[in-house]
Amino acid sequence: MRLKTFGGLSIQADDGAVGGAATQRRRLAVLAVVAAGGERGLSRDKLLGYFWPDSDPERGRAALAQALYALRRDLGRDDLFTGTTELRLNPAVLPSDVADFCAARAEGRDADVVAAYAGPFLDGFYLPDAPEFERWADAERSRRAHEYAEALERLAQRADAAGDAVAAVGWWRRLATADPLNARVAVGLMQALAAAGDRGGALQHARVYEALLRAELELDPAPEVVALAEQLRREPAPSSYVPPAAPPAALPAAPPAPPAAPAPAPDPASDPVSPVAMAEPAIRVVETTVALPEPAPASAPAADPDLPRWMRPRFLLWTSATLALLSVLAVLLVPAPAESGAAYGPGTPAVVAVGRFTGTGLDSTIDVRLLPEMLATSLARTPELQVVSAARMYGMLDHFEAGAVSGDTAGALAAAARQAGARELIEGIVYRRRDGLVRLELQRVDLATGRVRRGVAVEGHDMFELVDRGTGALLSELGLPAAGGRIADVTTGSLVAHKLYGEGVRAYYSGDRASAHRLFEAALGEDSTFAMAAYHLALASLPSREAYADAMQRALRLSAGATERERLLIRAQWATEMDDPARVALAESLATRYPAEIEGHLLLGNALMWSGRFPEAVRHLETAASMDTFPHPAEPALGRCLACEANGALTFAWRLADSLAAAERVARRWTERQPGSAWAWRTLEFVLMAGDRHEEALAAHRTGAPLEPDGDHTHGLVVLWLRSGDFERADAAIAAWRASADREVRQRGRWWGLISLRMQGRLREALELAREYRREGSPVAPDNRGAAPYEALSEAQILFEQGRLEPSIALFDSIARLRVPGEAPSRLARHQVWSRTLGATPRLARRDTAGFGPLADTLAILGQRSAFGRDNRLHHHVRGLLHLARGQNATAVADFRRAIFSPTLGYNRTNLELARALLSLGRPAEAVATLQAALRGDLEGAGTYVTRTELQAELGRAWEAAGGADSAAVHYRRAGAAWRRGDPPFAARGRMLEERAARLAR
Repeated sequence: MRLKTFGGLSIQADDGAVGGAATQRRRLAVLAVVAAGGERGLSRDKLLGYFWPDSDPERGRAALAQALYALRRDLGRDDLFTGTTELRLNPAVLPSDVADFCAARAEGRDADVVAAYAGPFLDGFYLPDAPEFERWADAERSRRAHEYAEALERLAQRADAAGDAVAAVGWWRRLATADPLNARVAVGLMQALAAAGDRGGALQHARVYEALLRAELELDPAPEVVALAEQLRREPAPSSYVPPAAPPAALPAAPPAPPAAPAPAPDPASDPVSPVAMAEPAIRVVETTVALPEPAPASAPAADPDLPRWMRPRFLLWTSATLALLSVLAVLLVPAPAESGAAYGPGTPAVVAVGRFTGTGLDSTIDVRLLPEMLATSLARTPELQVVSAARMYGMLDHFEAGAVSGDTAGALAAAARQAGARELIEGIVYRRRDGLVRLELQRVDLATGRVRRGVAVEGHDMFELVDRGTGALLSELGLPAAGGRIADVTTGSLVAHKLYGEGVRAYYSGDRASAHRLFEAALGEDSTFAMAAYHLALASLPSREAYADAMQRALRLSAGATERERLLIRAQWATEMDDPARVALAESLATRYPAEIEGHLLLGNALMWSGRFPEAVRHLETAASMDTFPHPAEPALGRCLACEANGALTFAWRLADSLAAAERVARRWTERQPGSAWAWRTLEFVLMAGDRHEEALAAHRTGAPLEPDGDHTHGLVVLWLRSGDFERADAAIAAWRASADREVRQRGRWWGLISLRMQGRLREALELAREYRREGSPVAPDNRGAAPYEALSEAQILFEQGRLEPSIALFDSIARLRVPGEAPSRLARHQVWSRTLGATPRLARRDTAGFGPLADTLAILGQRSAFGRDNRLHHHVRGLLHLARGQNATAVADFRRAIFSPTLGYNRTNLELARALLSLGRPAEAVATLQAALRGDLEGAGTYVTRTELQAELGRAWEAAGGADSAAVHYRRAGAAWRRGDPPFAARGRMLEERAARLAR
């Protein structure tokens, strides 16, 4: 067994985590504290102070003795601890990573220090009702993180001094991840990247550092970082030519087709030729520099109209005579450099994109349009190589072509590859030789300098053989290990399926979802095991959630036979949809293994955001947003806009973190970069509404609405009217929705009608509408007898607000019994946690708290099965309610604070109960801040379970207690005005508030 304290807290055995009573949270915490004490040990008195500070000494010592006894018993070792007064953890019985960390640090073994640090100390571990332990854990976490950073910096500096640029990059990069805002670290990483030959990477890090500093601290970048970036920009690009020590090896020869007699030697005068001189054994190759893009001569032949834009040739096909002349000149005039094809040293990431292919003399069995996607997928099987996926190139090219000069497809292609993070572009030509073999000639273009590196040439009988052999030759040229296996094993062996899939991807990224959907279905008809066709079919099926889920489940089943990148992509996407706890790990693997793909960073940012780790989420979402900075102003009419998703998620992450200023900066930056994007303006509109800046929000709405002629712009106006208290206009628009012939529009009208009526205290009308909403909602499956549908939540909530507690509790319990056929355990856990938490509120009102303790324990267990951060915290809300019922307001405050997932966009009833507990303790200023945050949230989602009017009324009370009479009067008046047309109890309460406001104003 082994105690793990970094990155969490658990006892690990060879067969997995240890369970049982020894892993109860308080006992685990005791182990962690003793282990951190090391050889010095820890006194029993300190342990009593950490875990039983409020107990009398005798009871505390008895509790400690019982905990130590239980640990010895359950772990099966009486010698688990040594010492009497000063306790120590016996390392021979239970070694720990913190002991390894401390020993390595004491002995100066920095690499072992770094290896032992698997994450923040006791990351994610908490202990209710032990504030002294929490303070100790925070201090210890900070100290260990600092020691880890010190070890990383020493390792990086040693690598710098030894001239090992590759190792230095690795250490500095890890340090930059741990301390991203440190200017000294940024300079160290940039210098190491430049020394390793990755000047573009150094400049990219400078941009990331600057963006993070401005976003998180609103500061300008440090002068030393700016100066180094300027220096790197001014320096001439280093030559990628390195004189090697050995002559170039001959290219791997493809075996000829098996004819009865030996195939005749090819006739150079009759075979088609490549656009540039390739590395034939008989021809010495000179590395050339070309301008990217170069203008086509007037005599250039027209591009093949059947080829997609990104595959049209940029170079003219040179004539056989010209190539022969150039080859002779290369042999006669230039010394033959025996250059190495490898452009990257060990450990330096090679990032490539596959560009356009052209063909001549081919028949229908060879389709050059399929080669980029097939070759990119095949190359990506090699772990040491980063390959920009063909789908990402499709998605970006239209953006860059929109900003290109007069049809400059070549320039747009190069720009797209650079933006995607590629350092090289692979291009090629395919032609059939006289002997019947097909020849594929590939060239590598350095995107930083325009230099054409040495190419490779292979021959084969069909496209699959060409791709397999081309992959092997390119990897050998790059000095990388072979991929192993065949392309057909990880995609599809059907050329027809490949063709349909490729056309589907192009249609999808051109905005034609209907055609894309048909093409992906046809591809699966040709090969039912084609995982990526099923994945893209799911994307093209949206907004139908049922069709999306069916296709994604199919893709998930097929992903075992796909490439590693595609398997991770499919599984990370599915884990995201299912709120699976593995979503962060899967997304992190995808982003780390394939950093050139925006989807990994986007999925990871979203996963971290919804788990409640907002600062980390912001960093990854900023990375994703920066990867798709497009030069054209309008929102792309594509099937999917990843840049838009990244900016939208980034804005939302800042709102979750209750930083409207940062959210507004992101939204305004987005509108500046894409002033023609309705999505960007809509995002800005809602950010401004959250801050009650109604006039500015209306201006943003008026700018964005005309950009989306076919959109329903009423939604934003309804939200704006409700937030500003203009119920008459909001209700008129909602009534129009409810009269629609479209079921979805009618349901939308009912949903927003419920929100409006509840805000006005018109609960009798709201209850009728809630029952309509429930009747026209999703039918309950036959095996769910006794269970109410999810749409009944509003009805149960209204019953509670009317004071009808018994039917409210019964309905919440019925909803909790709902089981959706085939539902993932994580989704079921999320449903259970939410519905049971909601049902606790009417139980508290009925003074029925007997089962709150077991309920909270159940919610704590269920919450761990969901990746949604709110679910992991809601058991604290129930514990807080229990403490309130017992009059333990200070303890209730602590639990309510732990229950808050987001101060603005979490469960707003937690804010309300926390504010009431704070007021009872005489802490009105804190109550004001808590309620103000809730009012910055949304009107729907988790924000529907306390109305905005109720929050306004409570905020007025908090301001009055804090001595802010004017502010109190404002909020009393707003609540009173909203309840004027309410049911009698609400109307009476509204009048009282308005009278109170009038007295305060005098």
